[in-house]
Amino acid sequence: MSNETTTFILDYAEVHRDFSLGDLFAYLQEKTGIKKSSLSWYLFKLVNENVLVRTGRGTYAKVMKQVFSPQPIEEVKEVYGLLQSDFSICEI
Repeated sequence: MSNETTTFILDYAEVHRDFSLGDLFAYLQEKTGIKKSSLSWYLFKLVNENVLVRTGRGTYAKVMKQVFSPQPIEEVKEVYGLLQSDFSICEI
């Protein structure tokens, strides 16, 4: 896969939350002169690599990964504290 074309696609996806194949094609046609079939192949590969996601027929979006940050409730913190005090590990 061409790094330049991939970079153009990802830059476009960064600016446009959801985009259609036609809009992206018009943008890339000016920059690279890419064929529509080649663009479809690039999009197919990026979707398979979980970089882009299909949001509908001919529409795509960049995958936004949320950072997992668990927030334990007070009861869990209490149980953890009790377990630590009752079953502490001795270091040698």
